[in-house]
Amino acid sequence: MLLMQIESIHGYKPRPDYKFRIHESGQVWYKGRYYVGVVGETSWDIPREKVDQIKLLLDYLKKRNQKSYLRRIQEPIFKVVLGEGLRMQFEVDVQDVVSEDIIRQIIELSGVGSRVYAELDLYFVMSKPANRSKEIGVVRAVGAEEAVAMYLKDRGARQFITAEDFWAFRFGRQNPGTLHNPLIYFTFTDYQIQKDSVQLFLNQGEPLTDEPCNVFIFISFGKRYNDPKASYFLVLARDGADARRVLHQQYPHFLERDFQLVDTESSYQPIPMFTTRIPVGVR
Repeated sequence: MLLMQIESIHGYKPRPDYKFRIHESGQVWYKGRYYVGVVGETSWDIPREKVDQIKLLLDYLKKRNQKSYLRRIQEPIFKVVLGEGLRMQFEVDVQDVVSEDIIRQIIELSGVGSRVYAELDLYFVMSKPANRSKEIGVVRAVGAEEAVAMYLKDRGARQFITAEDFWAFRFGRQNPGTLHNPLIYFTFTDYQIQKDSVQLFLNQGEPLTDEPCNVFIFISFGKRYNDPKASYFLVLARDGADARRVLHQQYPHFLERDFQLVDTESSYQPIPMFTTRIPVGVR
């Protein structure tokens, strides 16, 4: 007997696209489509005690969404089907953090999480010199090929360029024991025709040494008093405190509250293009 089926709903930004079913017998069926660690169909069995825990979570999920038709779903992230026959169906909105947390627990108990969340490294995607427009992107992906594919899918005018027009260099290795989704952190395109566009800054700050570094990204909240455009800075540092020190030394007028510090949980893997502690800045 089918207990439930959950299907992710993809949005305008790349995120894992998959669906799975759990049966009373403990059989789990999974199909990964895009931006997941395991692509394709597979199935496995989970022990009875985990099935019982999942059934309890499903009861909480069902009670919370009994009157889901009265809610306004603005950005659905999951489609849920419970039971067989006259089945209960509903969508979970991104703002419903309680239902999302219940589903995340089911994903982990069922073993789906280990198929969805892969070991994803950081890639520096850049256009080849022959391209008219100069483009870069910082992407978390399974490999270089997927990093380029993600970048191309996210940008416009895709019919004019192909994956052959880009390189992808791995510069960050995901730390053991951490889980992440494929993600585009930021991009930059210089069309050379736009006025007052953001600018690209390469290799600022202290020179890199042989000291091991981790990868951090500073993201501005936009519309700052002394920096009206949204900004991104890739910083290589020992830890978060060291990353803040490196950025402040280069940009002493920036205020700490104006930026969100993102710990990518990745160790830096040297590439020839990066020679300083702030190898890439967009502002």
